[in-house]
Amino acid sequence: MALKLPDEDRNLPGRPKPPAPPRIPVAPTPTPTPTPGPRPQPKPAPKQGKDPYAAERKKAEARARKTANKRARTDAIEDLTRLNSELKSIRAKRSVNTNAMDALQQLISGGKGSHDSVKSAALASIDQSLTSKLSAITSTFTNAMGDFHTDLRSNEKAEADSSFANLSNRARERGDLMTQALSMGAGESDVLRTQQQALRNWSANQADDNRSFFDTRSSVNAAISDLNTSTKTGLMNEEMSANASRAKTYDEYFESMGNTFTDLANYDSNNFLLELEEMGVDEQKSLTKDVLDWLKKGKNIEDYEPGDQAGVKNKKPKFVSAYAQMAADMAGSTWEDPGISTGTENWQGGAQSTGGLNSARSSALGGGGNSKRPEGATLRRW
Repeated sequence: MALKLPDEDRNLPGRPKPPAPPRIPVAPTPTPTPTPGPRPQPKPAPKQGKDPYAAERKKAEARARKTANKRARTDAIEDLTRLNSELKSIRAKRSVNTNAMDALQQLISGGKGSHDSVKSAALASIDQSLTSKLSAITSTFTNAMGDFHTDLRSNEKAEADSSFANLSNRARERGDLMTQALSMGAGESDVLRTQQQALRNWSANQADDNRSFFDTRSSVNAAISDLNTSTKTGLMNEEMSANASRAKTYDEYFESMGNTFTDLANYDSNNFLLELEEMGVDEQKSLTKDVLDWLKKGKNIEDYEPGDQAGVKNKKPKFVSAYAQMAADMAGSTWEDPGISTGTENWQGGAQSTGGLNSARSSALGGGGNSKRPEGATLRRW
């Protein structure tokens, strides 16, 4: 008869396992059809126990909110200080630009020290210099013409004296020759021939006087013509030189005005950019103040909601400046040269001496006719 071992002994190593019992077929049990009935109610969840760390958690959350609020307040104050400093710097720059623009406005205002006053002073100096030079040229011309007129009057006097001397000499010679001829018993024909000899001598002497008169007058007239030409040339040169100086003055004026308008346009543009920057800083400052007001009301930063006016963006203005167009207009401006004045253009100068001599209108012995212009250098000397 075999011994029955405990179950734990059968599982010991080295022990043979008993054979499995034979399976007995069992008929399947039919599944009963459930009958409908009342739906079972869910069981209530079991109540949880009280959280022992809830109080500590609330304290930690309160400390975190307090720290966040303090940090937000500190950051807001620092931001506000920084923004105020930026606003101060921006406004200082705008003030410097505005002062510079005021100084530039003085240059284009037309008052004392402006570009207009400098131009007017330069033009007045040019006009004064031109008047002085034209007056000197005219004075020189007047003095020279006075000398020439004196020479012409002296020439006329010399010719008159010589003509009178020739007439006196002719009368004396006629008397002497007639006396000599009659003393020698000359006839009437011989006496007439002696009279012709006196007339020939008078005609030769008068021709020399006339030639000297016309040679002197021609020389004076040539000098007057040269004086007229040189005087008119001098007047025209001085006016052209004055016009060139005026053109240079106007070029410098237009350039100075253009540079001033360009500087004003640059300052104006810079102020516009500073204005936009100031508007942006003001928006940030408004938002920062709203945060501080929120915190002052005892509210938490994590619950912050911007107010209606916090950080409201102002409407950006458009940049409008006429200085740039004014600078362009000045850059394209030029002074129109009026040219020579009408008075100088029509200036005629001194008149030359004209007319003939009574003693030269007809030949004493040639039977009449106009006298020809003398030739040769027989100028009178006084």
